[in-house]
Amino acid sequence: MALKPPKPKKKHKTGNAMSVGMKDLYASVDLGNRGVELAVYKGSNHLGDLHISKAKIIWCKGRKPPRNGIVKKWEQLITFFGE
Repeated sequence: MALKPPKPKKKHKTGNAMSVGMKDLYASVDLGNRGVELAVYKGSNHLGDLHISKAKIIWCKGRKPPRNGIVKKWEQLITFFGE
């Protein structure tokens, strides 16, 4: 059975739409120590990167490196969202 190609993405009418894309994938199922990195855009403006690992989440506003980002442990994120 042949696989169908993915449907093309719809283009947004305004340049203000949020866009999140995967930058690197270091583990296919379980997140490893390096985890994944998501690039966050609003239109063509790069807002920052979100690094997600098995131990923590790091928000890097703009082009900041992860060592200068805002670090939250999973427990803090779960408490923030109200479990």
